[in-house]
Amino acid sequence: MMDRELLKNEDMWSPFKELQSFVEGVVSQPIHGVLQKVQEVLRKHKQNFLTLLKNPPKNSQHREELRKGITEGIMLPGIGHQTLSKEIVDEAIIISDMYDLNEFVALDLLCTAQQRMPHHPGLPRGLVAVLLYYDGRRALVYALRALVQARNGISWTVSSTEEVTRYITRYTQELMDHGVINRILGLLETMDLTSELELLQQNRAIGGPRHQRQILDMFQDIRQGLADTVYCWAAQCGLPREPTFRLMGVLKNLKIEDDPAGGIDSVTLALEMALLYAVDLSIIQKREDGEDVVKNLPLLAEADFLRELVRELTPSGGQVWQCTGLQALTQFAVSLSLATLRRAPQNLQPFAFSEEDEILVDSAIELNVFDFLHQTFLINDSLYNEAFYLQRLHTLITDFIMFMPFKVKELRNRADETARTMQVYMQEGLEPPARLPHHYEHMLLAMARLYHCDRLQQELVLEYWNPPEENRGNILPFRSTPRKMLLSKFVYEGGTELLPSLFVPHMKMLCSLASTPKAARYAFSYLKNNSASNVSWNHFFKSLERYYSNLRQELPPTTDTVYQSRSYPRGISPQEIHGLQAVLDIVRTVAENDSVSRVALCENTQWQPLSILLGLVTCSVPIPLKADLLRTLAALARSPDTAITLWFNFETSQILSTIPSASSYQPRGVQTELEEIESRNEEYPLTRALLSLLDVLTDVPIPRLLGLGTRAPGFDPYLNFVINSVFLRFNTRIYKNPKEKWEVAKGCVKLFVKLLSQYEPQEEDFSPQYVDLQSGGSSQVNPPPGYHLMVNLNSKTELLQRILFLIEEGVQMLDSFIPFPGKEALEASLESCLALLDRTLVLQPAFSALLSTACTPLLIPGLSRLLLDVNPHSGQTDYLLLITKYVTYNSWLPQHANTAVKILLAMTSQPSSQNQMVTQFTSTAAMTAEIRQGFVECLEANEEESLNVDGEEVLSVQAQTKLTIIKLLQQCLCHPQPNLAHYLFGFDLKKNVKKTIFHHAGVKGTPRTCLHVMLSIMDAAVTSKTTLYMVPPHPSLLETCYSMLYYLCANNNTREPVLNYLRTCSNFLARHLAAVRFGPEYSSSELNQVAWLLKIIAIELRETAASKQIPHLTSLVDLLVREPSSPQESTQEPVRTYKLIENEQYLFRPKGLGITQKPKSRQTLLVLLHFLDFQVPGISQPAWEFFEPAQISQLIAKCQISSVNGNLVDVKKLHKRLMEQLQILQNTSNTAQRPLVMGEIQEVLKYAIRINKQRQRSSATVHYVDAWRQVIEVMFITAPLDVLPYETRQDVLLDAVQLLLWKVTSSQPTAKLANLSSGTLMLLLVNLRSCYKMQKKEDHTAAKQNELSMTLQTKSAVLDLILTNIIEWILRAGAKLQGLRANLYAALLNFLHMTCQNGVESYDEEPSEGSMFISRLDSSKYRSFGTDAGPQHASCLNIVRSFGESLIDVLCHDCTGGHDICKMLALSCIGLLIELDPHTNWIAYLSSRGYLKYIIDSLLDADEKLVAVLEPVPRSVSALYVYESKMAMLCRVAASHSGAEMLLEHGLMGCLSSMSIFDRHPDIRQSVPNLDVNILPSVTQRFLQILFPALDLCDSVLTSLTPDNQSCCSQIHHFLLSHSVMVCTVLRAAGPSLPMPFLSEVARITGIIARCTNFDFRGTRDFSDVEVSGQMQRIQKLMLTLLPRFVVTEKVLKDLGSQEAVTHFLQTACHLALHTRNLVASRGVDPRATVVVLRPSLGDRFTPFDHHHARELQNIGEGGSPSLGVMVYQLVQTVSYQQKEAAALELLVRQKNSLSSMSGAELKQFLPEGASHVKALPTRRSIAAQELEKRIRRKKWEMKLIAFLLDNSLYLVWCHLDYYMLRAIPRSRFGDSTSGVLSTLSEMSWQISADDVSNLKQSLVSVFNDSFSKQLIETKKDHSAIERGFVEAMLRRIKRLIQFAPVK
Repeated sequence: MMDRELLKNEDMWSPFKELQSFVEGVVSQPIHGVLQKVQEVLRKHKQNFLTLLKNPPKNSQHREELRKGITEGIMLPGIGHQTLSKEIVDEAIIISDMYDLNEFVALDLLCTAQQRMPHHPGLPRGLVAVLLYYDGRRALVYALRALVQARNGISWTVSSTEEVTRYITRYTQELMDHGVINRILGLLETMDLTSELELLQQNRAIGGPRHQRQILDMFQDIRQGLADTVYCWAAQCGLPREPTFRLMGVLKNLKIEDDPAGGIDSVTLALEMALLYAVDLSIIQKREDGEDVVKNLPLLAEADFLRELVRELTPSGGQVWQCTGLQALTQFAVSLSLATLRRAPQNLQPFAFSEEDEILVDSAIELNVFDFLHQTFLINDSLYNEAFYLQRLHTLITDFIMFMPFKVKELRNRADETARTMQVYMQEGLEPPARLPHHYEHMLLAMARLYHCDRLQQELVLEYWNPPEENRGNILPFRSTPRKMLLSKFVYEGGTELLPSLFVPHMKMLCSLASTPKAARYAFSYLKNNSASNVSWNHFFKSLERYYSNLRQELPPTTDTVYQSRSYPRGISPQEIHGLQAVLDIVRTVAENDSVSRVALCENTQWQPLSILLGLVTCSVPIPLKADLLRTLAALARSPDTAITLWFNFETSQILSTIPSASSYQPRGVQTELEEIESRNEEYPLTRALLSLLDVLTDVPIPRLLGLGTRAPGFDPYLNFVINSVFLRFNTRIYKNPKEKWEVAKGCVKLFVKLLSQYEPQEEDFSPQYVDLQSGGSSQVNPPPGYHLMVNLNSKTELLQRILFLIEEGVQMLDSFIPFPGKEALEASLESCLALLDRTLVLQPAFSALLSTACTPLLIPGLSRLLLDVNPHSGQTDYLLLITKYVTYNSWLPQHANTAVKILLAMTSQPSSQNQMVTQFTSTAAMTAEIRQGFVECLEANEEESLNVDGEEVLSVQAQTKLTIIKLLQQCLCHPQPNLAHYLFGFDLKKNVKKTIFHHAGVKGTPRTCLHVMLSIMDAAVTSKTTLYMVPPHPSLLETCYSMLYYLCANNNTREPVLNYLRTCSNFLARHLAAVRFGPEYSSSELNQVAWLLKIIAIELRETAASKQIPHLTSLVDLLVREPSSPQESTQEPVRTYKLIENEQYLFRPKGLGITQKPKSRQTLLVLLHFLDFQVPGISQPAWEFFEPAQISQLIAKCQISSVNGNLVDVKKLHKRLMEQLQILQNTSNTAQRPLVMGEIQEVLKYAIRINKQRQRSSATVHYVDAWRQVIEVMFITAPLDVLPYETRQDVLLDAVQLLLWKVTSSQPTAKLANLSSGTLMLLLVNLRSCYKMQKKEDHTAAKQNELSMTLQTKSAVLDLILTNIIEWILRAGAKLQGLRANLYAALLNFLHMTCQNGVESYDEEPSEGSMFISRLDSSKYRSFGTDAGPQHASCLNIVRSFGESLIDVLCHDCTGGHDICKMLALSCIGLLIELDPHTNWIAYLSSRGYLKYIIDSLLDADEKLVAVLEPVPRSVSALYVYESKMAMLCRVAASHSGAEMLLEHGLMGCLSSMSIFDRHPDIRQSVPNLDVNILPSVTQRFLQILFPALDLCDSVLTSLTPDNQSCCSQIHHFLLSHSVMVCTVLRAAGPSLPMPFLSEVARITGIIARCTNFDFRGTRDFSDVEVSGQMQRIQKLMLTLLPRFVVTEKVLKDLGSQEAVTHFLQTACHLALHTRNLVASRGVDPRATVVVLRPSLGDRFTPFDHHHARELQNIGEGGSPSLGVMVYQLVQTVSYQQKEAAALELLVRQKNSLSSMSGAELKQFLPEGASHVKALPTRRSIAAQELEKRIRRKKWEMKLIAFLLDNSLYLVWCHLDYYMLRAIPRSRFGDSTSGVLSTLSEMSWQISADDVSNLKQSLVSVFNDSFSKQLIETKKDHSAIERGFVEAMLRRIKRLIQFAPVK
């Protein structure tokens, strides 16, 4: 078990992958403070390095224990005791036997493989374990290689810190001392791929083609990594003697293995390069301190090392190597080291040597070292991707030329002799000897091969160029050195007196030496000025011209017959052909690499390269030469001017026949060559060359009139040739070289892609276009080639079928995972095919739209539909499946995967394809896993570094693919289920996706999906913030991932499963929020990342609160608002340890106050907002030299595209437009300015990029603030009090408001940001106000109220600051930003409501309609808050006053001319200011400036709009709400005496009287108001919303001026009489059975009428008219008629139902009693009644308790005046109701006092609806207390109404009895006239008899008995003495009248 303990933490994969990641991260970037971690990790793995790739051996004891684990179980680390299955034990033993691996390690490997199976779907555990085994070994080797690369040395340096580098150097030196290099070389000798494959096959440990390819690649990677380790060590610090000789021993016995790409294999290449560096001493020449450095190299530092090395390599002293080429190359390198050492100081030479260097170099030359370099060593393509490989070989060649010039001269002389010998033999017609030396030729060819490309842009060839000073010019910087002089001498002198056999090698070398732009310029100058030699431009082009003159043939005349004789020119010898091809190569190379030289070549009139080369193509020359001619023309055509000229020359030459002819003679063109010669030869160089030429020519716009005059102008013949003659037939032709087949396809499809990428559908493409000919007539112009391609690709054509077939064939070949000739070309052609489909799908919508509007018979189904058709080869609809297969090749074809995803993105824009795609992708389990894994691998792929092009970041292909995949998922997510997003995210498609339960990958067979990868990407970003060596994902990728996660959480179908899974991922959201940190410079992408995260958190807060997940909700809220109380507390929870910003010190600097206040809170929410800079810097347009600024602005505006970040400039489109302008300039005489214009175009593009960045930053800032707003709003709305107490809420809200205002007022935010911020401010203040309101309602005790007030007073400074900033912001906001002002007005309203009422609002639950009662004489709802306002109230008012008239002026401007919403809020603000501060001259300001008059007049102006509002379906109801706001403000004005007078002076009542809207009352009996909350209120509700404010305004004016004001009452009477029809309609229909709104209407109207009744209008001029008098009498009569209808009976009150209806009923009864009292009340000195309005009768069968005859009383008076019995009955019923309600009130009070002793069940009866779910007993008790308090207040209010009704009823009974008993004149009969209201007492004469009075007295005796009198007096027992005295006095007088008054 001890051994088991030693092995328990090691498998063969996990630790090595972690080691590789750590080492590569540490050495690739400077990380401070990581040394200790490096030491710890490297010490842990030191043994693994020392025993590199040596497995822990098998152990019989362990094997036995493992087998016992099947029955007895075994202890597994991290798991515990576990019983093993037989299968896993058998697999572990197999792996142990295969690799001689310890059984427990094999078991650990299998356990790891089990966990990694989701990463390798479709593979069993054993095969995954095999992959992990090799992957782990590769990781270990790569880690060692990275360590060796990080050593201090002489060749390179790494980015790690100096201390880390020093430690790694010491560490690796210890490994070297223990023989790690020898271990590596031994492994390289023993590792054999064939043996490894046999081992795997014998144990069935190898799977399908993909698995096999993975194993082969990893095995080769291991060998390559080992070889690279040796190479890195040698290149960096040389190899010691023993490893060097060991390496030589390995190379001696090594047989060359051809690399699949050709030449030597990469492992042997690395080993040989290691040996070349091990013997390198060139550092002496390269560095100034080279002599000191070289002393430390092992080659010189170790005694006799160099001597033994020379002895070993000397031909006479060593054995022959298996590969003589490697031996020759090694000898060559050592000889040059000796030559270098010969020129070094004597003290550096370890031994005396004389000719050893000459002997070694001679031996190397004799062993054909240069031929080996040319034919074998330099063939390996990977060599040209390694800079230090190239540098070492370059040093070998240059050192040979420099240090051994005589040897070079000797080789040249021998080459000349060989050339002459060959020339003599050829002249004699004999074959030259086979063993002639060709070493110089091979050296030139080796140099040509070495320098033929400069992928890494090292410009090594510049050392060969040292032109004479007079030829350098001023165009290029140049610095001459002795080395350059010697090397250039070799080049220049090598071209003199060249014999024919040396011409081609020298030209090839010269061609390679011109492979960079600068070198090409030097080569051009050299060839131009070397006219005396045969190596010059003059000689080249004159030779070409002579060939053309000899070879060209004139076309036969038109009368040609087949019998005419023709003369044929002579041919060209093969040697001449090679020479011409070499010349063409140098021309092509110079033209391709230097534009200036290219233009100079084409513009030289003596050389005329275009005419000569094009002419030679028309001649009868060999096909390869024609191909070279066309490729050279393609190089020359890279200049736009040249391309245009060449287009017309090419058309004229008819190389490709484009003009139809009836002649029997047809010139031999490319098509003939293709069909007759190339097809027969099975080689197609000319076709490929023509495709290259067309590819270059189409880089510039194709001349629209190409071919005009001879055919229909356009590109059509060339396109038809490429499509019909080349592409459609390429698959049926035979190829000698299979690679060429795919080269042809690649050239065709690449051309198609280019033509289509240049095409934008235009309207003129779909209608015939004509051009006039010079000879007369017109010719139709063909559409652009892109049009024809679009037609072909959007229809069922052979071209589309060939493209799709190529894609299908590519899938079949790539699925084999076997290398084959032409694979790179096939892959390139497939990439173009996919790009062609993608571009077609992009253009299809615009193309189809133009086609549908054009008058053309052309019909196309569209590519998007054709891709859903049946594939004829498979019989299935699998085109999209085949395209998607390319996503699975992402590991080596990333561009293919990217384009395939783009195609899917275009196809899924419509939901119709979703079902078919998902069905295809999930047709089988294997296909389901494979396709999903392809997308997963794309998201997991390692990204290459992004490029920076002109200041704009260009993402790598892998990053683009990731972004496109996530965009695809977002697009598909909104489609009906099941869709592609559900499939890729791993939702269960067999049931509703809402029911999906996510698990971690591998749990319960869960596959690894895009969701897992997306979360891992985001987790990696979090981890990288604490793990320094980790490279975080790209910011744009992170932003997209967060946005995708948000859409998943926001989608109704996916929200619940995803949020549930996030909670299981170690509290994902809390971790990521806690990890948020921002530096001083943060990007827009970082802002968007946090914004999306905050939006997800807002959703999570809402969902957890809705589902009652209190613990999770508490943790989130706690993270957002809590401050760590101590450092110890913050360290206990990991998520608290992160810092949100780098600089924790920040200050609030509110604008205008000069106050600097440090925030008191450090809550996460506030910190998240604080770091944000609201100021987005602007961009000034530079001064342009060639462009007009206005035109640039217009052009940028035209090139804008809409995106999620707003309108961004399409830089590509802008560049295209600018280049079009440049083309126009080029066609003018100012072509010399082209470079300057090009420079300014680059500046314009950079300016556009800066605009985009600024707009992205602005958009990101708005997005971030909006997300922050959502979090804080949702948190305060959804979090219950036990999670977020009141105190915390208030503190956070106050700090947030203060911070937000500081941010805004201290900067200049954009309009959008300011608008959003103002909305956020408003909602924060709404929440703050609501918080105080709720706390006030709960803490209803006096002590709590005082405590709450004191809390506000303690925060007075903050509140004052907030108010100041709000007002400043209002004043600063422009009038155009109406939305901003509306938000600020709402914020101001909420703030003033909260702070100016002693910190809390008055939450009296008495109905507002109570204000219609007479008590409004003392208390109005429009009155100010009172004189007991607290200090905060006064402070706020002082701040408002401090701004003078500026604030009220802004408000007035907006309330008169702003947007409707802004107008309403401004009116509310004015009204509130008037209410808060009635003593300030706000009203006088309104009146003096005319605003008050304007508002009143606007009411009449809005009359028509209000009438339109009453339409059944109005166009808008905004006029209604503006009207309500105006009326509310006028009510506030009317609340003061002076304000009411001003309103009357400005004609308010006259305006209301003139409004026709009040006369449009709906039919009360037919219209039943809809009480439900609807978006559009009913017509009745709308009318009442108009009427009620007018009635309230009248009531407010009447209250302020009192009913004694005759002018006021007169105008109100005028208003009522102006709308008497409406008033009478309401009064006629009034009754207790009316719906609630109408009851309220009746209460309002009766209240106004009752209060105005006290006014005597008989002498008023306005009412002297008989008609007006009649209308007034009619209204009074209707009011009296209502008395019987509103008698307080138990049945009526029960039928009313709601408490509100009862209140309205009682109010109406009180108003009717008041009206009657005012009618009969004396207006003189005598308090007795002057007029009576009730008949002296109680009814025939009236008794006090007879309720059956109550309806009779209600019907009384409908035909005449009501009787006195109505008031008596009202009095009796009121007393009875009062006693009942008093008992109910006492019960409520007792119940409230006993709440503390009630149980939960008893409390349930007092809980309101919706609160029964509350379980906590204290909360229940608090809610019950609030509910009882509300009921008590309502009951007390009803008792006040009843008391008023009782007093007035009692008074009315007395005054009528007093009149009837003492002053009435009895008559014989009762008259019908009841017009006594208008008569004086002297004129009054009642028709009443003595019997009537007697009956009245008898009836009243039975009513006012002792029992009733006692009940009546008891109603006032709790009232004041005055009220009790009034009742007692009235009762005494009534009894006295009944008992003692005589009957006349």
